[in-house]
Amino acid sequence: MISDLREINRLLIVIDELQVNNQGKILDVIEQCENIVLGGKRVNHKNTIDFCVSSGILLQNNEFLKYSPLGVKFFKANPEKVWDLNNLQKTLLIENCFLDGFYYEKTISILKQFLKDNKRKTFVFSKQNLPFLHGDPSHIQLLKQIELILEDETKLFVNPEFSKLLSFQLSSKKMSYEELEQKLKINKEVGDIAEQIVLEYEKNRLKNDESANIESKLVQIISATDVTAGYDIESFDGQTNNLKFNRHIEVKGSTNYDISFYWSSGEIKKSSELKESYWIYFVSGINRKTQSFNGEIIKIPNPSHEVLETEKYSSNCTKFHITKK
Repeated sequence: MISDLREINRLLIVIDELQVNNQGKILDVIEQCENIVLGGKRVNHKNTIDFCVSSGILLQNNEFLKYSPLGVKFFKANPEKVWDLNNLQKTLLIENCFLDGFYYEKTISILKQFLKDNKRKTFVFSKQNLPFLHGDPSHIQLLKQIELILEDETKLFVNPEFSKLLSFQLSSKKMSYEELEQKLKINKEVGDIAEQIVLEYEKNRLKNDESANIESKLVQIISATDVTAGYDIESFDGQTNNLKFNRHIEVKGSTNYDISFYWSSGEIKKSSELKESYWIYFVSGINRKTQSFNGEIIKIPNPSHEVLETEKYSSNCTKFHITKK
């Protein structure tokens, strides 16, 4: 088991230096790691490799290693190529490895011993009330290294930044994964992946199915620059005379496979305005680590009619916007 998560940086830096065709040979990587003196101690670099592969930071193909999409994010989050983990890297580990992914169960078994503390707005383990925290001591130390667990003289407590995520993970209430994604930053990550998938899909559809080569090159994501547009992508039905966008796509994505998504009032209003030129594309089976999908892209044309006025879909109001008269 890895004992110092900073070793991940040493490993990724070496792979970056040695890689050929985007991958590095494991034996060469280990040898080079041994030549870099950091922290003044001997390290089992195979343990670091095993951790990175298990947690989805690295992909292993026989005797070679390469970055996964998560590994690319982790490496790029350290542009100075220093050893210490920065806050962004700690967050990536918490959200992708410890409160999700391979080490989720071990983490949750430890954090279940923490109690709600509404004053602190987080979860707390009192050293005075209980003699010690049950669980793998080495794993507890890792949670402290990434500052998911913080401590003072009398208490251990969950970093308040992640208390809401943990509260959903610990909740006994039945909740769809989509609802969790909607409330947390994971939703944005899944949504971004879905948008890229739909962007490439539309480009290929126009070029190969509609022989609209020029239109294919003009398809664009607008959600990053116009958050109030009511849709995410501007595209075309096919060939046009004036190159004006006539397909406006709201992208929904999920790691699950059943159709289930949130549709805001602004998006519904825009759908009612644009009618046949407004579409919802739902991407299912998204894999956050590989940034790909193994489900399907379900297309819903004119959803203000198809979703709200037919019996093909069911909808539930989950919240109200209240103002004083």
